[in-house]
Formats: sequence, C-alpha cells, structure tokens
Amino acid sequence: MAVLSGITQPWGPHSNRHTGDDAGTVVPCTVLRVEKTSGRSRGKKDEEEGKREPIRPEKLNPNTFAGLYDCSTRNYTQEATDEMKIRQRDSNVDTIYTLTEGIRSRGMDETEITAKEDSEINSDSCDDVKFSAISIASEFLYNETRILKCEDVSTFQDDKVPITTTTKNALITTQLGPCDVYPHRVKVSIVGIGKIGMACAIAILMRRLASEVCLIDYDANKASAEAEDIQHVGVFLGSPLVTGTSDISMVKESAVVIITACEPPPGESPNVKHNFKMFKTIIPGIARFACKSVLLVVTQPADVMSYITWKLSGFPSNRVLGTGTLIDSVRFQDFLSRRLNTARSSVSCMTIGAQGDMAVPLWSSIHVGGMKLRDINPRIGEPDDPEKWYEIDDAVKGCGKELDEKKGLNCWGHAICAAEIVDAIVRNTKVVLPVSTHIHSCAHGTDKDVYMSVPCVIGREGVYCTVRQKLSDREKSAVQTCADSIRGVLRECGIFQESENAGEE
Repeated sequence: MAVLSGITQPWGPHSNRHTGDDAGTVVPCTVLRVEKTSGRSRGKKDEEEGKREPIRPEKLNPNTFAGLYDCSTRNYTQEATDEMKIRQRDSNVDTIYTLTEGIRSRGMDETEITAKEDSEINSDSCDDVKFSAISIASEFLYNETRILKCEDVSTFQDDKVPITTTTKNALITTQLGPCDVYPHRVKVSIVGIGKIGMACAIAILMRRLASEVCLIDYDANKASAEAEDIQHVGVFLGSPLVTGTSDISMVKESAVVIITACEPPPGESPNVKHNFKMFKTIIPGIARFACKSVLLVVTQPADVMSYITWKLSGFPSNRVLGTGTLIDSVRFQDFLSRRLNTARSSVSCMTIGAQGDMAVPLWSSIHVGGMKLRDINPRIGEPDDPEKWYEIDDAVKGCGKELDEKKGLNCWGHAICAAEIVDAIVRNTKVVLPVSTHIHSCAHGTDKDVYMSVPCVIGREGVYCTVRQKLSDREKSAVQTCADSIRGVLRECGIFQESENAGEE
C-alpha cells in the first residue's frame, strides 16, 4: 500500500518561509511524503518512522521530473510549478482530498494515511500519487497555509467543509499571537471633547491615522457616548477602536496626546488664568501615564498654553508643541491663491509668531512656481504697497473672529491642522510646518525664552529642528513684538518669576 506521512520540508521551491515585518506568527507547515510499504504492520512502521529518509524529487520517476528540477539549487523550475498545479486539478482530486483529510484528522506533527491499496495503484499512478503529495506540500507553503489543530476540526462532509466546534471558531482560519492582534497599532488620545476635540477625532479617523482613539473628558458619560456613536460606524473608518472615559490613565501607550481642554464659551476670548489652573490638574497626569508621547496643544492661545504645558509636564521641548500659526498659514495661502487665481498647492507662503492678531506673514519669502512675488513687486505687503496686498494680511488676522461671530467657535480649521501635525508625527514624514515650539536666545529675531510659531521639521519625536528664515527688518520687528507679548501673558499668569531688570526690558 502507499502510505503518506508528515515531515518538515528541507527542499522544494518554497522552503524559505516569509519572515517580513508583516508576516506575523509563522505556524510550521507539514510536508507530505508518500512511500510504498509492503504490508508492514502500522506499529512496526511507526517504530521505524525516524529512520526513513524523505523521498526527494530526483529519486522519483525520471520521466516525470525530467528537466523540471535543478538538483544543484534544489529548486523547481517554473515548468515544474505549473505542472504541479495542473496535476493537482486533474486525475488526483480524490487522492488529494484523502491526503488532506488525513492531515486534518491527525494534526501537524505526524500524519499518516493509507492512500490506496497496492492492487489499485499501478506503477505509473503511484508516481502520480507521489507527485500529487509533493504538489500539495508546495501549495501549502506557497500560500502560507496554516492548518488548525485537530481539536478545532471535526469531520469532513460531502462538500469538504469542516464542521467547527462553535460558530466563532468557524470563522477562524489562523492562530494569532499577541503581536498579530494590532501589528501596526497607533493610539491617539484626545483630552477634552468639546467642539474642537470631537472635530479632531473625526479628522484623524477619516484620514485613518490611528488604529485606536481614546476620548477623555471630565464627563465620563458624554465621553463614552461620543465614542460609542463613532464605534457604530467604525466599519467605514477602517474599524478603529474608539473608547471614551474620564480616566486620565487611559492616555498610556499613546503616540500623540492632543490637548483641547478648556474651550471658551461662544463669543468669549480664552481665559489664560483659568486655563492655567485647569492645566495644573490635567498635565501632570498626562505626563505620568504618557511619558513617551508627543503632546500637541490645541487649546487657545496655543503658544501660551504650549509653554505652560512644557513647564508642567517636564517633557523635552521637542515633544511639546502647539498648532500655532498653522491655521493662519493655510488661510494666508488660501487668500493668496484666490487673488492669483492659481492652485493653493502652487503657492508657498507662511506666517510665524503667534496665532491671531500677532501672526506675522512672511511676504519676503512668498513664491509661486519658484518666482518670488517680491522680485516682481518690491513693496508687496508693505503699508505703501500700490497693489494693496496688505489687505490679505488684515483678512487673515480678522477671519477667525468673524467666523466665531457667525457660527460660534470655529473648530474644523483647527482640527484639520491638528490632524496634519498628527500625520507628520505618526508617519514620521519630516515635513516643515509652522508650529509652536520653544524659542530661546536670539533665534528668529527674538531674545526671549518663549514658545512661538516658526517653521519646524516634524517627525516621530515631535520637533526635530527649526528652519531659519531670512526676515526683513519689518518682519524682525514684528516677531520681536510678538515674543514680548507672549512673555507678558506668561508673566501675568505667574509661570515664571523674572528679575526686576528683566521685567523692565
């Protein structure tokens, strides 16, 4: 009779298993071996199992493998691979099914099954059975087939579909290890789920930047309800895990923690002193449980609150940043593209300083398609500009308040800007964006120790470096005024105590 047994394949076209980053846990495969036995008892055959050598292709029928196997490289040619597939689909269907059933019934380690009686197999068909067994083994490795243990599978029905023990197990095709559950897990936590906080969550989920989003708010019921509402439609968002809680410890293992707490009531300006008081209770908890995360501050005023967050957290300054003038920069770009009647992406421009009224547009560096506008109009953006481009500057500074008056707190612009920064962090894009970061000494025309918005290279660790700009005298003066204003707000809050001489500067 012909007997099939399970061995580990030391040869063949697919003996090198895939071990890439996305391979997950590799379950050992069993290669099929067919031998002819002369009526030996199964017990005696089992005793001699370890002594038998695997039948190699070069030992099979020469007519079958002639020119199809390279003994020096131990690899099949493409013709051999194609022939295997053809033979598998043709006359050996019943034998293949019998062999597969044996694997399912006996497990992976040692599989033996009687294929046919010697009287039913002539010399030619015996070679076909051997060939089919090798073909099955190659197909298993080629497709990285993982076979369930025998206790997970019962018997085969006429349609050759196994009956599993439970409905849940019927859907399982692989055995997953802990690393396979979230192979590329990215968690983003949002502290404060007001209008801006929820807009940030939606922007991040719609761009599929995170596999897990945690919503944290002092109102646990609201947080859990918002999370549940999003979770219901998670199938359209890449099936992320969305949770809601009031427990600040849930920020652990976050790549980015977005801070949107302390939203001002509609029609009111941000209360920095109130925000400072609230941050003294929030930030230490975040720093404790998310000690390796990047903190992104969206709470207004972003530059002042970023400095407060940095001081309260004790983090390196590169891992604490704010959205800053990114929203002003994209508004500036939008207004310029409208007037130039060209695509926004073709206009390169930026604002630095502080968000809102203190934003400083860099007219000296605006260019479209490599052409600087100042080379065409040397007075562009100046008060005496004959073309009145300075009107765009006024529109950028005033549009935020105008939107607040019309619709309440404007949230979508800030949220999408925050999502862009999160994208740069989690994907480590090293893109240059104007965000709020720590400025010390005379960098960018200021000699104050403050957080303000400058062009920064953003990546996985937050701010990698800043990009120095060549500023005009008017722009340097505006940046210095902005730094003094931020420093004055911080002094009023009592963030630091300066000497008498420093206060008189």
